[in-house]
Amino acid sequence: MPNATILIIAASVLVFVYLSRFLTVLPVLISLRYGNRVATIPSLNLAQVSEFSLVLTALGVQMGHVPKDLLLAIIVAFVFTALISSFVIPKSHGLFRKINPLLEMMGLKESKHVKMESSQGEDHIYDITFLGLFKEGSSLIFEITDRFGKDYLKNINVIDYNPESLKSLKAEGIPCHYCDIGHLDALIHSGLEKSKIIVCTIPDHILKGITNLKLLRELKKIVPHAKIVVTAETLESAKAMYKEGADYVFIPRIISSRHLADALEAMEKGQLQGIRDIELKELNEREEIVA
Repeated sequence: MPNATILIIAASVLVFVYLSRFLTVLPVLISLRYGNRVATIPSLNLAQVSEFSLVLTALGVQMGHVPKDLLLAIIVAFVFTALISSFVIPKSHGLFRKINPLLEMMGLKESKHVKMESSQGEDHIYDITFLGLFKEGSSLIFEITDRFGKDYLKNINVIDYNPESLKSLKAEGIPCHYCDIGHLDALIHSGLEKSKIIVCTIPDHILKGITNLKLLRELKKIVPHAKIVVTAETLESAKAMYKEGADYVFIPRIISSRHLADALEAMEKGQLQGIRDIELKELNEREEIVA
């Protein structure tokens, strides 16, 4: 049973672990202009005592370099950080919203957006703006390019906070903004007012800090003139979005089931080989931003 001394040492280790993560991880990401959210969440998620520290401390005890009480204290701290992380990590985006006002009081203001280089002027009106770029969005951009040609890409705007995706978009000549779509204040400043159609193909289980329904409600206020396409994972949520004024609700399960039903029908009629050859040819020719 740990005594008072061990518990005090363990508490000190806990404080050190959390402070060290915020004093090392957060400043680096802030300096790289990733914004408060991207800087804070890894700081929270990485706040654990590692198993390797137990190995090193055990070796120190064995060699007589450190007292046994320190090993016991680190074991206690290891257990507590593991338990705390199981609650913190799933709620990290909610915790960020509570921590961010403190960061802003310290002068770490959440940047509104960082516009990536683009050949388009500030007043350019976009036909389509994508909020976030995920697999479905990447495939949709390919389909749009295939139908309307590469010249049409200048009429597309993508808002995302993944540096790798933005780098790929820039290489393709697609106008894009660095912005966290879960941060509504920043979203206002990222070119939405210049968009005719706004599309979010990211499902709720991937979105952080916001849902498609909340996003729809805010977009109706910010850009009432734009047509809005959102994504639903359940039939009930799709109905709720249409009720809230969505112009179209993308339901991946329904779209994919229709396509698969066609393939099964072709299989029943002995026509699958032709469909399979077409699919394989398209896959070999397909080059997307998100593979």
